[in-house]
Amino acid sequence: MLTRPERNEYSDFHADYVARVPDGNVIEILEKQLKELQAFLRTLSEEQAEKAPAPGKWSVKQVIGHLCDGERVLAYRAMRIARGDQTPLAGYEQDDYVRESNASQRALADLVAEHEAVRRSTIALFKGFPPQAWLRRGTANNAELSVRALAYITAGHEQRHLELMKNHLSVASR
Repeated sequence: MLTRPERNEYSDFHADYVARVPDGNVIEILEKQLKELQAFLRTLSEEQAEKAPAPGKWSVKQVIGHLCDGERVLAYRAMRIARGDQTPLAGYEQDDYVRESNASQRALADLVAEHEAVRRSTIALFKGFPPQAWLRRGTANNAELSVRALAYITAGHEQRHLELMKNHLSVASR
């Protein structure tokens, strides 16, 4: 069940994330993304990673911290639902998490290493799901989601932020 989820497996809020992911085996897509994001981040200087694109916007360091936190939340939701847990899961306030993450004060290399560890953990979790788990559904942040959709949301979320970071840095270098 590593294929694209049906439209009724995720909320309208998540539709853009799912749409950003190409067709195919989502675990292979997550592995490819890991390499792509890591390669991109290794081209950046500390100064580039610390500069926010505008007041109130996140720096690259903050985005990487957000990706780590967001992926942990999504993987936790996927694990709970895959295991048959029907307890509704709460949402989280991403801006509060970014503010409290201390990502701005950390070395870019540390954030890159953390991202890699989080993604490898997510991939290992997803690889361990039995086929029947992928279609299980649960509620997170008041939205019904399937495990399969959560895998695609994970990939789409990272894809969106990678595109935004690349765009920000290309505009900044002009």
